[in-house]
Amino acid sequence: MKKLIAILLMLSLLMCLFTCFAAAEAPVADTESESEVGGADEPENETENHEFMFEPSNFVDNLYYMGVGMVGIFLVIGIIILATVALNRVFSGKAKE
Repeated sequence: MKKLIAILLMLSLLMCLFTCFAAAEAPVADTESESEVGGADEPENETENHEFMFEPSNFVDNLYYMGVGMVGIFLVIGIIILATVALNRVFSGKAKE
């Protein structure tokens, strides 16, 4: 019974973390700008250039987002480790002295 409770607690914790991060990253739907089903978006003008361009300044600008993502990953891993340690201490089979 204790193992079932521990598993349910861990699953609920993981689901809470997943829904928090998924809700934060969910894009907002814009119904006015979406194209019709099966139709392709047409470029606004014929002179649009869709070539790949390397911009080193964009890499530097995106380092902030990479850092935020890394901190988020470490926080989630830390929360999972702390929850596992807490569950081990609460539900360990050792006799209390």
